[in-house]
Order: sequence, then structure tokens, then C-alpha cells
Amino acid sequence: MTLGRTSLVDKREALARNQIELHQPEKLPELVAIEKVADPESRSVQAQMLLHSGSVDGMKSVLTSNFPALQNVDAHGLESVINIYRANPTSEARSALIRLMPVLGRLPEGARNHALEQLNSMMPQDLQRTAQRLAESPIAWMSANDDAAGVPKAPGLNPSKSLSSDGPPAPKVTYTDAGGDGPHPYGGITIKQSGDVHVTTGRRPGGRPSHQDLMNNQFGRLQIGERRFGIEGGAGSALVTKTSGSTGFPTRSDLPAIERALAEAGRLEGAIVHVMEGSVPMALRWTGAGWERIE
Repeated sequence: MTLGRTSLVDKREALARNQIELHQPEKLPELVAIEKVADPESRSVQAQMLLHSGSVDGMKSVLTSNFPALQNVDAHGLESVINIYRANPTSEARSALIRLMPVLGRLPEGARNHALEQLNSMMPQDLQRTAQRLAESPIAWMSANDDAAGVPKAPGLNPSKSLSSDGPPAPKVTYTDAGGDGPHPYGGITIKQSGDVHVTTGRRPGGRPSHQDLMNNQFGRLQIGERRFGIEGGAGSALVTKTSGSTGFPTRSDLPAIERALAEAGRLEGAIVHVMEGSVPMALRWTGAGWERIE
């Protein structure tokens, strides 16, 4: 089977598609969605990234082979780019990031780190808008980094503000220790529609209080657009998953907020998150550099 408009694909895209069709048929629904991307460069890169989606090294190779400017970026920087890419699964957000790749590669290291930090903290719709704006005006990142170093600002720019200062404020993360008696640590995470995150942890003697009890006490009534997930286990063994009181399983787009929540609660190291990708459940473990799938 060959999907789509074969006359309009480059060789790397065609090879990636053929490999997926032959050896990774479970990815065909995602490949069909990528086929709808109008921009040929973005479509090609997304197909190649899909082929190597289970391998950080493979995804790094895709990025550096398609964007020579990224060959100047160290391993940590490339992993940050990949984490942002994975956390924003829509083709629109990924197309915006792909458009930014040459810009990120050409930025000085300090400015690039600042840019990646800002992009990682944004909701998908804000990331899309900001990526488009800053691909057209990378001087904003350069100036933001220079301002931190005491270099005079470029005229007309205000680098002291967040890169998304024309939109909503940056999301906040708050943590509360719910206390409790017993040997079993547990907790909960809520991601508000605004992007703000609240994480709470406590201890219990057994199955009670439930996760739902904890969330109701700490988070209050569920609000429109709010997403809630439970935490099983403590530091070094935390598992974020669907429990009582949860709104469902996390998705990849929830990972940046979950990462910040677990870090705030001291539960990030060795943490596992159960995510749904389409209709397929999978487990991702925090490695210290990003989330990697485990069997």
C-alpha cells in the first residue's frame, strides 16, 4: 500500500512511509493524518519523525539531517527539542516547530536555551502563535538573552517580558503536602484550562482515603476544561495514571505539565506515566533527559 500523493513526496518521506507501511502498520493512522499536511517540508519531517518515534537517537538523526544548523546543538538541546515535539502531537503545532528548527540551530546557546525553556512551558495554541512570530523575528530571543547578560536591548523590544507576553501569563505550578497517616504514598495532579498546575501528595494506611477524596479536598469541584490524574507511589517510584477522581489517562500533550508537577513535588526521578496515544495505552519513564517508552 502507498498512501497519498507519491509524486509530491521527497525520497526521505517516501522511504519513511514505505518503512512504516511494511514494518510499523500500527502507525498508519498517524501517517494518514500527516499526509494531510500541506507544507512538503513539514510533511516529510513529520513522516520521518513518526518512523523513528520510539528512538531518541533516531529522532535526533532526523533533525540534524534535515536541518544542518541543528548539528551545532548539543545532545541536551536536541532532546529538549524532541520533548517539545512529542508533547505537541497536533500537525499544526509540529509544523510551527519545524519551521523554527533552522532558527533554533543558528541561535547562540544561551538564547536557544531561553527559547526552549519558553516553548516548553507553553500550551499548544500559544506555542503555535509564538513559534510563528519568532521564526519571523528571531532577534526577540537574541535580545531576551542579551538582556539577561546586561547587553543593551534592541529598539522596540522588551525582553524582560515572557516571549508569550502578548498572550496569557505563564502557567503556575503549586504544591501542597496533604499529610496523612500510613505507609502508602499517593497524590494527584490537576491541570487547569488556564494551564496552571496544582499537585498534592499525602500518605494513607490502605485504599482509603481514595484518590478522589484527596482531589476533592485539595482541588475542589472539577471545573470546565480541567484534567486530573492520580499519583501512586512516592519519590523514586511515582506512577501517574488514571485513578478514582481522574478525568482519564494522560496524553502526550499533558507531559510538560506533569513533568513540572512531579518536579515541584520531588517525584520526577524515575517516574512513570501511563498515557493514551490514540486508543493505544503505553508507559513512559522519566530518564532525566526526557520521557522514553518502556515495555
